[in-house]
Amino acid sequence: MKEQLSLHEIQKEELNILSKTIAFLNKNNINYYIWAGSLLGAVRHKGFIPWDDDIDIAMERSEYNKFIKLINNGKKIDKNFDVIGFELGNDIWPFVKVINKDVIIEESAGVDNNLWLDIFPLDGSPINNIYYSKLKIIQKLFFIKRNDDMNLSEVSSSKIKLFLKKFIRILIRPIPIKKIVGSYIKECSKYNCYDVGYFANNVWGIFEKERYNASSLKQNKKYKFESIEVNSLADSDGWLTLRYGDYMSLPPEEKRQTHEFKAWKVK
Repeated sequence: MKEQLSLHEIQKEELNILSKTIAFLNKNNINYYIWAGSLLGAVRHKGFIPWDDDIDIAMERSEYNKFIKLINNGKKIDKNFDVIGFELGNDIWPFVKVINKDVIIEESAGVDNNLWLDIFPLDGSPINNIYYSKLKIIQKLFFIKRNDDMNLSEVSSSKIKLFLKKFIRILIRPIPIKKIVGSYIKECSKYNCYDVGYFANNVWGIFEKERYNASSLKQNKKYKFESIEVNSLADSDGWLTLRYGDYMSLPPEEKRQTHEFKAWKVK
């Protein structure tokens, strides 16, 4: 038997994943940051952006590796949760997801089966256009390979791009996706953020456009997120302005994006 959840109920389930994940991280002395739209929600709304349906957190690569090691050694966040990702050998994502096995979803993109929380590693972001050009190429190969069964016309903005994607798909068909993801993670984590002075979410961000001072990672602050307290950058204003511009102003309704999924609680 399954019961479809409202957006409010989805957010409540997401908050449960976040709360238990934070408790696990705190217990194991792993520093994290509430991130991206979730940080925006914490600052602007003291919780979820009203129309949002997911939660993001991030960690410095060294903390992320500690987390991966714990999960690989059999540590559990919760008996009803799984953690999936390339480094755990159970998925192809270049980051990890904490999923609640008791909440199943059906989404338009067709890439997730359970309600999730994303955990992203933060890596060094050098001022090096050649490096980021290489990263973008590997990322495009990953997306094309990951969407091997997808109709490319649905994700191509022009006939030329559609032709190129189809041509590239043929060229990379013999290459295992694990090899592409492994190369991608290796490149993303190539630089230490303190050595180069800047960091970014290389695996899933907007690359150099999100480059920010590494020193800010050392200055943390607690924020209210719904009924719990979360950690993030003390300089949230600087990072949110870089990412979103005038972040305190609400976007027009047509730009209030969600993941467009339905969710059910399994009983």
